[in-house]
Amino acid sequence: GEAKMQQETPFTDMDWARMELEGAANVFRRVNRLCFEKCVLNYKESDLSVGEKMCVERCVAKYIEVQMKANKKMQQAAQM
Repeated sequence: GEAKMQQETPFTDMDWARMELEGAANVFRRVNRLCFEKCVLNYKESDLSVGEKMCVERCVAKYIEVQMKANKKMQQAAQM
């Protein structure tokens, strides 16, 4: 029970780095899919339109900002 939980080793720096890298890769895949689905409406053109480019840029920036805030909160919680 409680004694077993106290014996478990905490995450190492390598564990945290691996989890952070895996999280970043997951966010990248999710952002690619979501922003493409949201912003790219015309599949007939080989290049993105100006509007599509702006949409993708805003979409990606938003997700990166949210992920950075979430990571910061998780790191703060882990230090408590």
